[in-house]
Amino acid sequence: MIPTSRLLLILGALALTTGCASARLSGPPPMTIEPRVGRTVVVIEPFFENTQLRTVTHHDRVDVNSGSMTPASITIAREVREKPVHARPDALAVQYGQVIAEVQRLRPDWRVVSTGTLPVMGDEQVVLVRTVLGEAEVVQSNRLFKTVAAYASFLILPLFYAVPPVSETQRVSGLLSLYRTDAVSAKNRLIRYPTQPDFAVDTRGLSPQKQPFGLDVTYEEGVFANERAREPVVIEGLSRQLATAVVALVEGVR
Repeated sequence: MIPTSRLLLILGALALTTGCASARLSGPPPMTIEPRVGRTVVVIEPFFENTQLRTVTHHDRVDVNSGSMTPASITIAREVREKPVHARPDALAVQYGQVIAEVQRLRPDWRVVSTGTLPVMGDEQVVLVRTVLGEAEVVQSNRLFKTVAAYASFLILPLFYAVPPVSETQRVSGLLSLYRTDAVSAKNRLIRYPTQPDFAVDTRGLSPQKQPFGLDVTYEEGVFANERAREPVVIEGLSRQLATAVVALVEGVR
């Protein structure tokens, strides 16, 4: 029979493992859109963003010398000014690649390329898609309730497993613009910005078809999960939703 003290240690360790579970996508998948157009050449431009710097508090775990053989682990809170996770240059580049790949997966009959492909293309007609990502807001969260419940359940450790994970939904706003042109004209309009992974296109004089969006990304994670581990999950979820929105725009689905 396991001693009570050892059993409590085992339960406590398991509880912390459960509470620190990394984020994973949840909620309904992006909507399914039946194909409406045939073979199409879709050129996706690197993403722009229109967001504000904000003050964010990060909690970092660090080891400090406590005078004993075993370093103590403490949490340090620090405030920084930064862009939202999805609007940082590295995240924009990651999402750009993910959306190109996902649109191609959703529409294997299309040719989906980056702007860097334009110089080696012929004179075919193309659909150019521009993406501007806006602010994100949490529109649904049970974090406060689950955090209080988790701390309360530590008094009776087995109850900790009855506390479901935190569930949150972030909504990212933005604007998609579609331009119909040809590859020769488009490649003569290429410009390069140092923060973007590929060429942008000077669209002055072209008439866009615009579609505002608000895309929801829902995820679950442990109450004490590392917030940094959430970032790639949010980026992946947003990329999936964006790819579906691009397909809908090209096919005229409202």
